[in-house]
Amino acid sequence: MAVKPFTNTAEHVVFIGTILVPPGETRFVDERLLASERSQSSGAAQPPDPLTELLKKNVSGVIAGIEDLTIEDLEKLGELEQLGQHRKGVLSAISERTLSLSSNMQGDGMESFFGGNGQGTDDNSGGQDSHAQ
Repeated sequence: MAVKPFTNTAEHVVFIGTILVPPGETRFVDERLLASERSQSSGAAQPPDPLTELLKKNVSGVIAGIEDLTIEDLEKLGELEQLGQHRKGVLSAISERTLSLSSNMQGDGMESFFGGNGQGTDDNSGGQDSHAQ
């Protein structure tokens, strides 16, 4: 187990794992715990979620903002809206945009599967059954 010194610069007691570190003192702690402690404390300073910020707008503002979102972002946005204000206009627009993107993806996939013309490809020249003798 690798240990590193941790100095508590806060005005209150800090726990790193099971180690109590009084204000202004230094203790040796497991390096892995120190890394997770720093990531948790830096989590509070992260910028706000753009999807959450989008949902703070009125219905027309949200609808205008969903055009550039991916399907995954639209799904998350729908979940956030259902947990929050549950506006029918927003949920409807999210559903319509998700359906539109999904059908576009399906359409592109089928064209490439069928050779681009949507009619399929004929591997047999002359239209004859390759098993006929």
